[in-house]
Amino acid sequence: MSDANLSRRRFLELAGATAAAALAGQVLGCRATPLGGRGDAGDRAAEPGADASGTPQGVGDASTGSLDSYLKRSAVPFSKLSVVSVAADPIVTRYGPSPIALPDVPGEAWLGSAPGLLWNALAGLADDGDPIAFLRTLVPAGGTVLIKPNWVEPSYWYNGKITHPTLVWQMAAMAAAAVGPEGHVLVAEGTAEASDWGPIVRYTGSDHTVAGQRANGLPVRLVDLDAARNRRLSVYLGRLSRFASSSQVYFDAHSGRMGRLGDGRVGRYLIARPVIDADLVIDFAKAKIHCSAGVTLGLKNLLGVVPANDGPYGDNASKDVPHSSADERAEGHVLVANRTLGYSMADLAAVTTYVARDGSVQRKAQRNVLYVVDGIVSGGNYQHNPTPKLTGWVAASRDPVALDHVGTRCLGFDVGKVLSLTPAERGTLHLGTANPSRLAVVYSGPGSFGGYFTIARKVRAEQVKARWGSLIDLGRYTVGAYTLLRPDAETVELRAAKVTAARVEYSAGGHRWAARLSLVRPGVWRGAIPAGAEHPRLVAFDSHLSMLTRVL
Repeated sequence: MSDANLSRRRFLELAGATAAAALAGQVLGCRATPLGGRGDAGDRAAEPGADASGTPQGVGDASTGSLDSYLKRSAVPFSKLSVVSVAADPIVTRYGPSPIALPDVPGEAWLGSAPGLLWNALAGLADDGDPIAFLRTLVPAGGTVLIKPNWVEPSYWYNGKITHPTLVWQMAAMAAAAVGPEGHVLVAEGTAEASDWGPIVRYTGSDHTVAGQRANGLPVRLVDLDAARNRRLSVYLGRLSRFASSSQVYFDAHSGRMGRLGDGRVGRYLIARPVIDADLVIDFAKAKIHCSAGVTLGLKNLLGVVPANDGPYGDNASKDVPHSSADERAEGHVLVANRTLGYSMADLAAVTTYVARDGSVQRKAQRNVLYVVDGIVSGGNYQHNPTPKLTGWVAASRDPVALDHVGTRCLGFDVGKVLSLTPAERGTLHLGTANPSRLAVVYSGPGSFGGYFTIARKVRAEQVKARWGSLIDLGRYTVGAYTLLRPDAETVELRAAKVTAARVEYSAGGHRWAARLSLVRPGVWRGAIPAGAEHPRLVAFDSHLSMLTRVL
């Protein structure tokens, strides 16, 4: 173990190498070795490659031609998939020490801790297992990182309502190591009401924490996105808005009429300027239920980039964002079965990614966005006064659609029934995918992904106002009965009635590859394993993102 007096900055510079040696990322239900070493060395997959190119997925004939020609015509690099990294540990029953007392040395001090889960979740996205190096691929030295936690209103952190400050300030320290002393790290939130910022800073102890981090030389500061001094940028998405496909009349959270797209308010968002000025936005959400969206994860957390303002009500608590449509209100679906908030969530994700600093909407991403979810203690029953549920996980991804679908599955809900998630998959401005054939989960934790996230870890759905309950509860936690056959050394066949996507993953040429299995008849999937492929593994999904993995 290194010198216990090692500074936090030096620790962050060195910890990547320690984690890279200790952590081997695993794919979909197979163990990864967390920081400090726990896992089965005989069940490790090779790390995915970063820069390899590939053609659309398919299945080729492994018996003809070279391995190189097979890869070119039949497989896609693993790095081309939408990767969600999930770190879990049932022994993490609390968040540990106060944020100012984060451990200075990696290893045993992090085992069974919330900081260890955050580290492992980010390490699962890194090619070499180093979270700091991964962050440096997203933001330049001397750049600006804006961390947006879910600090929606004043709350202590033990009830599953807000992103825990221990994790927020650990993320801030890691971001500071990535940008260096000339950079900037902003921890910023647009609370539900403009008067909430001061109390939440005090409740979370963030005023003392940021003072301590700045005393240690870290370029970190707090930013109130509701404050008038933080300029606002009016952004109109127009036909690029998810509302463009609808002629509905929409209403805000106060039931005030906003009109249709083109009437001035729908598709137009007032965004806090620091969000648009950042080089990297880290959306650090809290896993909890929500009366309108069903769940609060990465996409829903982005409503905080819209400041509370005087708006049409003069109450200094208006988020000028559509929350329901005329049809939904007529059908009694203002809360349950609401799609409107999903359109708003998707629009705000598009704004965060594609709007340039001059306010114009571009077709190319203008900044990187990293999505992280604190699911160590999740909030159930009601978002304003949640019932805490120990779920013991942290997830991260660059794809908000994939992350929210996987996070919904982790909470125990049916991803196909949470309607607010659907709009983000569609539209001209690409946000991500929930297609199982294009999605991968890197899992760090005990057992398998499917084995950890069972009904025992289910969070209770909204019961106070919306009565979500059985409307979104997941009824099946496995892909069901299956048969796996190997007709010969280079062929794999999966027979499973409920599987909707299957592939073989393997290592070749120093990279990790994925080749889709073909559905040859109902319930029967078949594909090839090229000769010379290493660490082949079958991965299959059902429509609920329940997952099956088997080493071949």
